[in-house]
Amino acid sequence: MLSRPRIEGFHNIPKHGSYLITVNHLSYYDPPLAVSFWPHPPEVLGAASQMAKPGIGHIMRWYGTHPVHRDASASDFSVLRLSLAILRSGCPLLIMPEGRRNPTGLGQAQLGAAYLASKAKVPIVPVAITGSERIFHVLRRGRRQTLHMTIGKSYHLPSLEGLNRKQALHAFTDIIMQRIAEQLPDQYRGKYAISKDE
Repeated sequence: MLSRPRIEGFHNIPKHGSYLITVNHLSYYDPPLAVSFWPHPPEVLGAASQMAKPGIGHIMRWYGTHPVHRDASASDFSVLRLSLAILRSGCPLLIMPEGRRNPTGLGQAQLGAAYLASKAKVPIVPVAITGSERIFHVLRRGRRQTLHMTIGKSYHLPSLEGLNRKQALHAFTDIIMQRIAEQLPDQYRGKYAISKDE
C-alpha cells in the first residue's frame, strides 16, 4: 500500500439506508481512501476536470465517480438530479463539500452538500482525513505516510424556520463544515476553525 491508514469510528456508519458522507479534501488520495475502507461502497461525486486527466481520471472512474462540472451549466443540474435519485434509492453518497483540494486546511464549501441533504432529508456522516496532503512527498523519500480517517456520528440538519432558501443553504453548509472541523486537529480546520469561546 502507498500509506499506513489509521481509521476510527466505523461504529458510526449507518447499518442500512441512504446517507450523505461529507469529507474534507486535502489531496487526490482522499476519495479512494474513504471508498476503499467503507463497508458499503458509496457512490461518489468528483470534479469532471480531474476525471479528464490520465492516471487520476482512471482511478476516479474505477471507484465509480460521477463527474461534476464546476461551472453553472446544465450538467450540474443533471448531477443534482442523479444524486437525489441515488439517495432516494437507499444508497450512500460521498461528496467533498469544498469542491476542490485545500491542502492547507478547510476552504470555503459549496452549497451542493447542504442542498442534497436538505432535499433528500437523509442523515449526514462527517469524515475527516489528515496526512494525505503529504503522501507523495513522503513516498519520494522511500517511506509510507500515516493517514488518519475519523468517521463522526451521523446527524440530521435542523429546521431553520424563518430563513429563505439561500440563507438556509448557507447556514446548513456552515453546520456541515463545522461537523467535519470537529473531527480535525486545529491546524486542519482552516476557514472553519472553531472559536475558543464555543
